[in-house]
Amino acid sequence: NINIDKSLYEILDPSVPDEEKPDVKDCIYPTIHENLYILANVTETAAHEVPMTQRYPESNFFLRQKVRDYVTANFDFAFIDCPPTLSIFVNNAMYCADFLLIPTDAGSGNSLKGIKGILDLMDSARDDGINIKFLKILINKIDRRLSTHKAIVAYLHEKFGEDSAFKTIIPTSAHFVDAEFRSPCTIFTKEPRSKGASSFRDLATEFLKSFGS
Repeated sequence: NINIDKSLYEILDPSVPDEEKPDVKDCIYPTIHENLYILANVTETAAHEVPMTQRYPESNFFLRQKVRDYVTANFDFAFIDCPPTLSIFVNNAMYCADFLLIPTDAGSGNSLKGIKGILDLMDSARDDGINIKFLKILINKIDRRLSTHKAIVAYLHEKFGEDSAFKTIIPTSAHFVDAEFRSPCTIFTKEPRSKGASSFRDLATEFLKSFGS
């Protein structure tokens, strides 16, 4: 487990002036995987939502102002993991990012409905001059034995076009749950030969090809 001293909580704290907030480099920690780092977060960050909302629209730029320059100068890729809500934190990610990747749960109708809301947020960010582009939809947690899951994949392809989604689809697997429970394990250290781990390797290859790598 990572011993977290400073985190996203301090970076986004609206009660602290920017000049008193920690440098982003002091909130980034190495992981168990080589060349993979994490900007740590804690559950208490959720308490910032109300005060950040009260400072809207200025607060849309909090994350961008604190982390973007350092991250783009020091890392090849940075992924901002967001909660499945249309919240001020998702807005912050939109205003900080270059590309939008939308994971969707193959077994959830609500996840499908959320895609439109996320695309609308992206359009709002563009209206504010943010140059964010839609990358692709990632279909996640699919069980190909279930007809409803197959129908949802077909609907996504029909609604948004096959090219709008990654060809790689992540299967549902108990290995993911087990690896998370046994933290700091990951699917690659706990079950490196599983279908889940293989799918994420395929996804990484497909993702890099999107950028000509």
